[in-house]
Amino acid sequence: MQCEAPDFILFHESGRYIIFNDLESPHPWMSIVEKGDWVVTHNRIKLINREFVVRGASFQKYHGNNTELLIQIRQISENELVLEFGRDTKKYGERYQKVNIPAKMMQRYTTSDGNPAVLTLPSIGSATILKLSYEFDFYTPNSEGVELIVEDQNNNELWRKVITENAKGIEEILLADKPGVENFTQLIFNVKYINYATRPSWELKAKIY
Repeated sequence: MQCEAPDFILFHESGRYIIFNDLESPHPWMSIVEKGDWVVTHNRIKLINREFVVRGASFQKYHGNNTELLIQIRQISENELVLEFGRDTKKYGERYQKVNIPAKMMQRYTTSDGNPAVLTLPSIGSATILKLSYEFDFYTPNSEGVELIVEDQNNNELWRKVITENAKGIEEILLADKPGVENFTQLIFNVKYINYATRPSWELKAKIY
């Protein structure tokens, strides 16, 4: 949307969407004004369970207060998305430019002693997405497994996964959708052993966007 304070819409693969506006949020480092769920049907995007984080933000003002919003996709290309909205029997289009979110920092952790790994963010509330790559190597067959847990600096759980065998994987966690994200200062990665006799070695690579 072309205006003095453009909206930035993040359509995440998890099925969640978040709308940011730098001038309309009280939190300049995590400027969320609306969030909810999104689905695509044919050439339409449907926003559902809309949550208005900032009441009266421009997106809500122009596109209404309904908990559901149906949007027509008029044009889509590698770098541009044209959406058509309707209100009061009138239709109007808005043009959005694709923006690549750059990585802010990356850390690598390798250990087998069970101590948590800590990632300190470059500034408070500066983490929108966490891309977590992991590799686990169990020395003992038929291990009972481990729990890989991500927490904030206050030990609030953000994400959890049980791993029971040698595995490599990548997870993308939408931190901007977590409560209190604007106050995050650290991310803590815990590996909790279900049975210490079968604890594996592991490697994590954490990338923040």
